[in-house]
Amino acid sequence: MKSCRQQSRGFTLLELLVVVVIIGILATLVTLSIGGRDRKADLELEAQRLAALVDLASQEATLRGKELALEFESTGYRFLSLEKENKWQDFADEALRPRELPTGMGLKVEVDGTALPTSDRFGKVALPRIYILSSGELQPFTITLRFEEGPAYKVEGKLTGVVSVSGPQEML
Repeated sequence: MKSCRQQSRGFTLLELLVVVVIIGILATLVTLSIGGRDRKADLELEAQRLAALVDLASQEATLRGKELALEFESTGYRFLSLEKENKWQDFADEALRPRELPTGMGLKVEVDGTALPTSDRFGKVALPRIYILSSGELQPFTITLRFEEGPAYKVEGKLTGVVSVSGPQEML
């Protein structure tokens, strides 16, 4: 006659936990391979992030009594501060670090309804800037974010320092 311990064959708690973890990892990999997010969601997220960062930069400029600028490149943007001897330098703050746009996303920068050029009359590359003043004022701007096709989101800043996001808007 066999003892009770030898007759009851089951799984230990540790074995069950290992199986649950493996299933969780596999489910995550399947979700990521399918493509979890769509481009519209990425576009909206980037527009909301940019608006929040401009708002944060405006608050930082007021609190620190510094003039700041938001400078754009073809693949991203960065915040600058006006330092001694009137030189613009990268703003030393982790929250306002340089950011890269998602692959394929582009932007158009307008100040007072006029698109900012990406080069000057001598063919030299000029990076568009929006100025954020220590008084809490913003240079009025509109930034349009979009992928090559599809809708666009707009981030707008008013002289009073109010920043808003609108979209999606169909662009021609």
